[in-house]
Amino acid sequence: MLKLIDIRDITQSLIFQGHTRTILSIVPLEQQVISGGYDKTVRVWDIRKPNTNLQEIKNNSPITTMTFDHAHKELYIGAFDGAVKKCSLTTDPIKLLDYYKETFKVNSEFRAAGN
Repeated sequence: MLKLIDIRDITQSLIFQGHTRTILSIVPLEQQVISGGYDKTVRVWDIRKPNTNLQEIKNNSPITTMTFDHAHKELYIGAFDGAVKKCSLTTDPIKLLDYYKETFKVNSEFRAAGN
């Protein structure tokens, strides 16, 4: 379960149900929240419609970290097994662009690695 609390009014909250195990990473976007965790799934939620799971991305290993590249609208998903997936959020459904298991260059200033 993912619970979002409005910090302006602590009594107001949104609850999103769908994960079956602990959530380890959350990426907040303007109208969406993306969550990933031990249940080996990434879920995209619409914050305007509680309990609406827009999309689900299945993985072979628990999701340990995620980050979003706002310029390219790409989501990077890191997993416990060292793999990194790059997905485009400009398509419906979300499109897997690349899968990395070794060192790769994200841009000219940053390198990432998995093993």
